[in-house]
Amino acid sequence: MLEDLANLGEFIGGFAVIFSLVYIAFQLNQSRKQQRVDAMQRRIDMRVNIWLSQLNHETLQSARAKFFDLELYRRDARFHEIDELDPEERSALNLDLSVELVYFSNLFYQVDQGLLDPEQARPLTSMWILRSAPHRREWKDQIRLMDQFPQAFIRHVDSVVKQFDRVEKRMEEDEDADYLAVVQEVFGLSPPPDWLES
Repeated sequence: MLEDLANLGEFIGGFAVIFSLVYIAFQLNQSRKQQRVDAMQRRIDMRVNIWLSQLNHETLQSARAKFFDLELYRRDARFHEIDELDPEERSALNLDLSVELVYFSNLFYQVDQGLLDPEQARPLTSMWILRSAPHRREWKDQIRLMDQFPQAFIRHVDSVVKQFDRVEKRMEEDEDADYLAVVQEVFGLSPPPDWLES
């Protein structure tokens, strides 16, 4: 009887040691992931802060106003091909797009590493900065070709760009369609709660 209890104790002790080793390995792995994400976040913060210090916010607001007043958001052209924008406005739009893409690439990386759940990563689904045709053209013809982002992120952005292209095509086919409703349908997004509409 005592021998059986001793054997059971050894078995439980061995199991506890194995469990402890597995737990420690898991914690080390999580810690390494977090260190990589923290290092990447520091690099991104430094880059974004440099860009933001160069960004003239009044110029950006002026460019955005022209985008909507002159319906430049519909034009399938890169920023430097739009004559209505001056060089400073083109530069501001380009910088703004770059900052947004770096933000989204960081978000994508954190999801890929399992550090964010799908709810926290919802902005990745539609990446609103790409809703205008010139922003998508800038991505297609310039930024995606510069090899600055991981291939998995490039594929994700490509899919978002294609979906916004579909939204634009649907809006051209039916100009009376509700833009947000079309976006929700194409991207498979949930409609807003009823209380927002009242």
